[in-house]
Amino acid sequence: MIMKSNFDKAFSIVEILVVVGIVGVLAATVIVGTNQAKMLARDSRRVSDLKRVSAALEEYYEKYHIYPTSTGDTIQNALGVLVSEGFLDFLPDDPLVDQYSYYYESDDEGQIFKLVSAIEGDTKTAEQDGGTASNYYEIFNERGSEQIQLDNTQLALKIADQNEGGQVIMFIEKLGDGSGTVVSSPNGIDCGSTCSVIFDRNSSVTLTATADDGSIFLGWSGNCSGSEASCVLSLDSDKTAKANFSFIRHLLTINKSGDGIVTSNISGINCGSDCSENYLSGTVVSLSATSTSGNNFLGWSGDCSDTGACDLTMDAAKNVTSSFSSSNLSCSIADTCSNVTVLKMFNTTNSHALLPSSTVSSTADYFLCCSGDPTLSNNCLGNFATVLRLSNIDNAHVQKNTYSYYDYKACLSSSLRQLNCIYGTSCDESTYECLASISSSDNAHIGDCDAYSTKVCCRAR
Repeated sequence: MIMKSNFDKAFSIVEILVVVGIVGVLAATVIVGTNQAKMLARDSRRVSDLKRVSAALEEYYEKYHIYPTSTGDTIQNALGVLVSEGFLDFLPDDPLVDQYSYYYESDDEGQIFKLVSAIEGDTKTAEQDGGTASNYYEIFNERGSEQIQLDNTQLALKIADQNEGGQVIMFIEKLGDGSGTVVSSPNGIDCGSTCSVIFDRNSSVTLTATADDGSIFLGWSGNCSGSEASCVLSLDSDKTAKANFSFIRHLLTINKSGDGIVTSNISGINCGSDCSENYLSGTVVSLSATSTSGNNFLGWSGDCSDTGACDLTMDAAKNVTSSFSSSNLSCSIADTCSNVTVLKMFNTTNSHALLPSSTVSSTADYFLCCSGDPTLSNNCLGNFATVLRLSNIDNAHVQKNTYSYYDYKACLSSSLRQLNCIYGTSCDESTYECLASISSSDNAHIGDCDAYSTKVCCRAR
């Protein structure tokens, strides 16, 4: 019997080499697959980053009607305005930031742009992005027919060039309800119409704001500050200066004397309670006065006068006083008078009367004294009412104003109100004031309102 040795069951050298080769191939395949997966993951992030930046650019365009302008730079250098203006929280970096950068370029008018990133493995996405290269990913906006085309060599050269110097954008935004212009030195900005201009990086620009007629410049915000008309900026990066213009307004203030309401023909004044308002310069405001129950409108003073229409052109601050007074006069018989003396008396009953102009009036102890509005007087001129007729200047009998035997008159007058006097057994207290009483219609003595049955009743409207 022939016996086989254990050596006959071992792997031959050839078999061992074959196994080693297979293992090596499998290991290489695993490594290549893992690297490919990492590259595809990085490419996916690049596509996502550029789409997010592109969406922010479209929002920027919707607000300003222009894309940030750049002759070619990394997005970190070219698109900082997207972060400062709040369109992005941050600008993304390429996953391999030490090797690659995201790139941005626009036309001079800011109407066309291109975003570019490297592509490591996802050549299908790169080939279907609308661009011409299969080794980088491109996004174009849709507003222009012209596309910006670059190859990788141009891309690398432009990025290197921009990192050494390049250009930045100076953007002007106008705020407020007013109007005005902003210009720059050196020339470029004339906003007005040209509110976004490219300047050399690190150049100095002086901006000057000028308000239009009817407006005022309130001040700067953004990369400028303060209320001076000029602002100097060093353009080490993209800058935005915001100029605030407001229409000029003037304050109209209503002051009231007495009870009533003043309103304006355009919204603002309802005084009542709302007695002041700022109006645009040049606005014409018409004021109307309305008396409340039991009161009369006496007239305007300040920047209006008389009792008619009050029309104001708001070319400066204006102040108007409206005067209202009770329909009734306020009259009494007393031993002194600080207002208007209608006539004088020796006693409060069974007395003769004296006119205020009497040369012997100093001997009279009592005054028929009235008040009611600032223009009230005892003149028998203009808009007046005869209270009583007198037989003489002093020591006189009296008669009703409907008689004409006596030549002398005791009067009340007002330039603001209509006055009239009547006689009766009583005075309607809601409209008339009792001044005195008389013993008869003619050739009568006078006394206070309690002395006789015939009352002297006057009113002012």
